[in-house]
Amino acid sequence: MLSVVCALFDGGTNVPTFSRCFGPEWVDRLARGVKRNLTVPHRFVCLTHYPASAFQERVQIVSFLEDTRSWACLVEMWRPTVVGDRAVCMGLDTVIVGSLDDIASYSGPLAMCRDRSGRVCKWNNGVMLYDRTTAERLWAAWLQRPGNWEDSSRVVGRPSEMAFLNRTIEKQGIEPDAIEDLWPGQVITWGDLRGGEKPPDARVVWFFARPKPHEVSEPWIQEAWT
Repeated sequence: MLSVVCALFDGGTNVPTFSRCFGPEWVDRLARGVKRNLTVPHRFVCLTHYPASAFQERVQIVSFLEDTRSWACLVEMWRPTVVGDRAVCMGLDTVIVGSLDDIASYSGPLAMCRDRSGRVCKWNNGVMLYDRTTAERLWAAWLQRPGNWEDSSRVVGRPSEMAFLNRTIEKQGIEPDAIEDLWPGQVITWGDLRGGEKPPDARVVWFFARPKPHEVSEPWIQEAWT
């Protein structure tokens, strides 16, 4: 079965200011968006330190093994026991605006979005699809991480799972499929939009840094992010 995986943690000063807005209601909004737009059998999983009572939607809660309250928590979305057969992970600042069925049909080992900043990483895991074998490889690399991994894997000055992921797949010779090439126009960043109108093929809008969904006023985003 497909697992839709997200993670929620209180980062405080361990993360930049643009990542300190998340709470249980963000998980509920993402869960509702997935429920409305995904018809294939799936389970919605949230890695978190919050209790199940904090969520209104039907969410499968999984506790962190290492509750660092930092971006390092996000590597646990690669835990094979969380992934199951296959997974799609999404950041909490992702808005589902159309059917996910085409995206959920992906059968390859790894698909990611190209990183839009172009400063540190080639690939961004804001939306990421992968199978159990890939998850096992990534998780094994994380378990064997060197003690100084924080020094060599940083984004905006902080240790980042995204930087670690990019270094790992490059070292292992893994070249992800580009989500933009697999489904042109379906998965876009807010920064790619011009004029604020919904592109006709859009299915997923993911936000990088700022603004976040609650900081934009476009009706089609707010309608989907409910």
